[in-house]
Amino acid sequence: MIDFKVETKDSKCVFSIIGRVDAVGAATFDKKSQEVFAANSDVVVDCSGLEYLSSAGIRVIMCWIKARYKFVMYAVDSNVKNVLEMTGIDEFLTFVNEI
Repeated sequence: MIDFKVETKDSKCVFSIIGRVDAVGAATFDKKSQEVFAANSDVVVDCSGLEYLSSAGIRVIMCWIKARYKFVMYAVDSNVKNVLEMTGIDEFLTFVNEI
């Protein structure tokens, strides 16, 4: 199951991902993220509630990179970060410890 929260903190759009981004939830993840990026030019992707990221979820993030969206990844779990590192996509991402 996947859920999202979008809020503004210190004039930044914070897009929180809650749950698992698996093959079933990836289409919802893609649709919601497109809505967020369409409405905001600078996004903090809050991964503190992200439990799992499948290859389908990684594909969505790769689309963000290809579209040149401006975003940073916040509070990425070590298991999720390991998956991003194994794929090499981490070289194209910015990770932050504070919003």
